[in-house]
Amino acid sequence: MIVVGVALLGLIRLKSAVGHGLAQWFHERVAGRGVAGAYALGVAFSFAFCPTLFWLFFGLTVPLALQSSAGWTFPGLFAVGSSLPLLVVTDVVSAGFAAVGTVTGLLQRIRRPLRVAAGGVLVLAGVHDTLVYWLL
Repeated sequence: MIVVGVALLGLIRLKSAVGHGLAQWFHERVAGRGVAGAYALGVAFSFAFCPTLFWLFFGLTVPLALQSSAGWTFPGLFAVGSSLPLLVVTDVVSAGFAAVGTVTGLLQRIRRPLRVAAGGVLVLAGVHDTLVYWLL
């Protein structure tokens, strides 16, 4: 998160896609494998994007699910709980942009401030995540 945030702030430039070769190799292995491929892709994405969510899901939720009689619901509830806030915010933002969709100049004016704000949030979240969950 910190690296992506710093890149969004414009402090570093990423010349190429980091991990593109590994992503292509993984895609070739799981493409067309149905549920098992989707599960493997979820494992890779969760570990690559946010190690804390990886730990929360595979270190806590899955073991709890295996011990509980209604454990089959835990992964689904975890997915809903972690994705629903993002979907709600995305829906609100897209509805706002749909209302001003004809004003393309507005999008150009707010692109830079949104990018800086997103970069700042990612850097702060990454530093917080590192300090709270990894170093303290």
